[in-house]
Amino acid sequence: MLKNGVIEKLNSPYAFNVIVVGTKDDIGEGMNRLCVNYELLNKIIILNRYLLPNINETCSRFWESR
Repeated sequence: MLKNGVIEKLNSPYAFNVIVVGTKDDIGEGMNRLCVNYELLNKIIILNRYLLPNINETCSRFWESR
């Protein structure tokens, strides 16, 4: 991909490793897929900064207001 100009080298704190992973089915063939390694991003983010609302609570509030 680099030789064909599809991708290019980049030095950036916001760039992540992209690798091609081959998958196989029962006959030993399959489609390749791109995978991104977000390990470094996961190390610097703040966990649970904005918690997702509980779906049951949200639904019960909606139904009570009707």
